[in-house]
Amino acid sequence: MLLRVLSMIAINFPRLAPDSDTSASSGHGSAPVFDRAAALLGYGGDVALLSELVKIFDSNLGSRIDDLLSAIARNDLPNVMSLAHSLKGSSAFVYAMRLSALCIEIEKAARSCSSEDVAALGARLPEEAKAFRKAIAGR
Repeated sequence: MLLRVLSMIAINFPRLAPDSDTSASSGHGSAPVFDRAAALLGYGGDVALLSELVKIFDSNLGSRIDDLLSAIARNDLPNVMSLAHSLKGSSAFVYAMRLSALCIEIEKAARSCSSEDVAALGARLPEEAKAFRKAIAGR
């Protein structure tokens, strides 16, 4: 099972180029909150696998956002970059594309040492988590 998942990841992992225009910084943009159709395509139509991956991601999402917000509050920009980078990848892994795009913007702002931008973008994290949970619940 693990080998199957890893091979699917290598072939189908969604790519968000750091310079791509995902419109994450302009409100909610055009990136989908959760791209279920692309996720199912990416995981070979395996609904059970996708459901399990989303469940695991969601179970850790709150604590990961709390850790990132804590680093932002401490103005610990190197840690913000690392945490945002990690959350960006895991969000893309489950096709939570708007959250992933927001993390790209947070990572860029932290790399540019723009504490104000990091704080403003970070303030949107809880809203994006709520939107993701609503999307996976089908509401």
